Amino acid sequence: MIVAECGVNWNGKFVLATQMIFMAKRCGASLVKFQLFDCQKLARTQEQFDALKPCQLTNEQAESLFQFGQAVGIEVFFSVFDSLRVEWCEKIGVKRYKLAATMADYETIEAVRATNKPVIASTVAGDATMAGDARHLPMSWKFLYCVPEYPTPLRRIQLPHFVDAMVGFSDHTVGLDASMIALARGAEIIEKHFVLEHDAKYPEESFSMSPEELRHLANWEQMCAAVSK
Repeated sequence: MIVAECGVNWNGKFVLATQMIFMAKRCGASLVKFQLFDCQKLARTQEQFDALKPCQLTNEQAESLFQFGQAVGIEVFFSVFDSLRVEWCEKIGVKRYKLAATMADYETIEAVRATNKPVIASTVAGDATMAGDARHLPMSWKFLYCVPEYPTPLRRIQLPHFVDAMVGFSDHTVGLDASMIALARGAEIIEKHFVLEHDAKYPEESFSMSPEELRHLANWEQMCAAVSK
């Protein structure tokens, strides 16, 4: 399963966001993810606020992106950063949630847990203890190894054994090498930022995959799956 994370690479342009969904589907992604947040709560600096503000989705925009994904045949879901956004997602009808590695808002975590829907949760350096001992979380919660540094130097990556609940990798490195190694080692989920082209006008392009790179990663995933059978 490859998750194309749109992050803030859509630059607050809704048409660009829909183009990213379409291209992610075309190039082999399994899921497309956006972020739902209140930038006043999430931003720690004025610089972060200025970067996040254009990409603060409204409820109506999030619903439109979800419906566009349905129309083109790919599931759109969201990272949620407060309980209000969980309420939005329930009204929209999302099938699953994402929790960021930096999520420390237990009200939001509990709101997500209460939906009884599948969750993909990034964990800092593979520490699968978000919201308490992972053994007490539903089986539908899947954890991703993550180093929340953007971009992440390859020397910081120490991929775990992908067993039990630790099934995937949230990759913020430059290029595809780390993701390809993770897939070869048995990772079931790869999450990586997505961009329509490598251009400095996209804020996260340095550690994002282009459509061509996504297609290559999807082909590699299929090869790894075939070998493992």
